[in-house]
Amino acid sequence: MENIIEVKNLTKSYKNKIAVDNLTFNVKKGEILGLLGPNGSGKTTTIKMMSTLIMPTDGEIKVLGYDTKKDYMKIREKLNVSPQETAIAPNLSV
Repeated sequence: MENIIEVKNLTKSYKNKIAVDNLTFNVKKGEILGLLGPNGSGKTTTIKMMSTLIMPTDGEIKVLGYDTKKDYMKIREKLNVSPQETAIAPNLSV
């Protein structure tokens, strides 16, 4: 099966803080990915990088075969993220 998400040596640092440190994983078509860890472990930062909201300091991410650095607009057309602290109007329902 093909990989729909490929993350290789992903790193994100802010000044003196490393938020994500050399993360590598793949997700194949049909698999479900869960990111688990304590507060401050880099889960949200990883999702933000995968969804092109922020760019990594180092490493590579491919989503649906598209590189997040080169093809971010194509990824944004295919991917949606709904964070816990969403700004969506409270009167909307699923």
